[in-house]
Amino acid sequence: MACSTEGAVIPRYAVATVGLMMANGAGAFGLFLLSRGAPCSTSREALRRLHEQIHLQTVQRVGSTLDREQFDSPDAYAAHVRERAARAVSLVLPALASCRANRINDFRRWLDRRIDDAIAGDPLAAPPAAISVPPRSESTLPSPTSPRDSEARLSAVLRALPRDERRVLELRASAGGRSWMHVAERVGLSVHAARRLHARALAHARELALELLSGRTLTLPPADASDQAA
Repeated sequence: MACSTEGAVIPRYAVATVGLMMANGAGAFGLFLLSRGAPCSTSREALRRLHEQIHLQTVQRVGSTLDREQFDSPDAYAAHVRERAARAVSLVLPALASCRANRINDFRRWLDRRIDDAIAGDPLAAPPAAISVPPRSESTLPSPTSPRDSEARLSAVLRALPRDERRVLELRASAGGRSWMHVAERVGLSVHAARRLHARALAHARELALELLSGRTLTLPPADASDQAA
């Protein structure tokens, strides 16, 4: 059973032992096994380093879903990544206690899935609620007459998005507890590509929403063949 990393001074021999194993190629899975089966001090050091690796991996994964150009400055981008990564890591680390993987590939898949789900489930980065999309019969969309009519504004934004962006937002919003794999399969992309499309769609939707709130009229993109068939 792994020991807690909190409130304990880890002896030098434990730090050296784990450091030597990492120098010889022990990655996250090796640290995971050490945190489970090594003596307490070594287990704590392995768990501490595993936490660091998970945090770094989460920061990289969050960054891959964002567009730097959507932020006012590099500092704003970095702060946003740190905050989202910290929230995701706070969900992933407690789940380590329930991980039963005993092979490296199983552990990698388990960890990737946990990180992806934690990032996607961030309540402060949730996509708009799914709504039905009215048929496209106009070339432009007027701003809603009532500033309180949020549903109309959301409908206008969604209708102004390209079809692939609108579809990935609607699929993700209606996915419930299902994973990104389900969304990726529906849009015919890899999980990574689906996540990047989703991030781009969210950024585009925010831009359109700001335009709409400023009183500008949103222009519909050209309808593709599937839209015309519908």
